[in-house]
Amino acid sequence: EPFMTLELIDCDAPSFVSRGGLKLHHALETTKIEVHARRCIDLGQSTGGFTDCLLQKGASSVVGIDVGREQLHPRLRGHHAVMALEGINLYKINAGDLEKDIAALKPEFMPFDLAVADLSFISLRKVLPNIAKLMPARCEGLFLVKPQFEVGPENIGKNGLVKNLDDLIEQLENDIKTCCAQLDLTVKDFFQCELKGGDGNQEYFVYATKSIDVATNH
Repeated sequence: EPFMTLELIDCDAPSFVSRGGLKLHHALETTKIEVHARRCIDLGQSTGGFTDCLLQKGASSVVGIDVGREQLHPRLRGHHAVMALEGINLYKINAGDLEKDIAALKPEFMPFDLAVADLSFISLRKVLPNIAKLMPARCEGLFLVKPQFEVGPENIGKNGLVKNLDDLIEQLENDIKTCCAQLDLTVKDFFQCELKGGDGNQEYFVYATKSIDVATNH
């Protein structure tokens, strides 16, 4: 049967080019991550909701990566602190080559202090290895976890919603944490996203930091 979801929006909440910005805003409030004057990378930039949020919170620069093209909001496309790299598949890229390309174009936008990610139609665990390579020691990461792309098709109902999420989320959280640990990412928190996804699925954030190289202390 058709159904309608009514979502109440806080009129005092900040305004962003997409509702993704509000998701990140709440997550940054939860984690108390400092954004001001930091160099950021937005993985899965799309319309630019996360990028917009970072800029409004005082980021010095944002490099956006997306597999799509021509999706970034016009207000952000011409922004002096934004660099949008389009048509890039995070799963298939050579992270080292990408870093060189960014450094050649905008060396002042690196190294990154904060990485954020909002990816669709792919498991976060598949792209985390390349994301981790783009994060220097002490870099913080705040990544959206979308269970519908993590739990397998057998756990998805006809309406696209994850079935029995309460029974699956503990294992998913453990899987994400295990993946992070293998990549020298220390998980600080794993928590519910304040807004559900556009398809009605509950989403989560994982907050992690890149470990320090003990041998070099950086």
